[in-house]
Amino acid sequence: MKKIIVLLIILNLFLGFGKTYFSSSFAKENLNFSKQMLKDGKTLFKRHCITCHGIRGEGDGPGATNLNPKPRNLKKDKFKYSGESYNEVLKRISDGVPKSKNMLAWKNVLSQKELENVTAYVKMLRAK
Repeated sequence: MKKIIVLLIILNLFLGFGKTYFSSSFAKENLNFSKQMLKDGKTLFKRHCITCHGIRGEGDGPGATNLNPKPRNLKKDKFKYSGESYNEVLKRISDGVPKSKNMLAWKNVLSQKELENVTAYVKMLRAK
């Protein structure tokens, strides 16, 4: 039993300091995002999303004051038009919110890789 505990501690340390970011909230989906993917996603988020969603993704960006409905707090609000899974969030970012002038589709602005990176970053925000 002690060997198993030691092995789990070592494994946890390895994952914590390795090349991937893993959070227990991703465990259901078994997602591992590389540090580079999250870094690129954060850069894209800062470039395209903070006006509405704010620097920390809390829906408090400078452009949010005039929007109705208000942008989602990506850290804690439920997603109204999609579920919480990676693929559902990716689809919502890619396709936008139906009949909304606020959350537009990004699939014609960002590449597939960029969409995946920003989705990874949004998922990471929810894990914090």
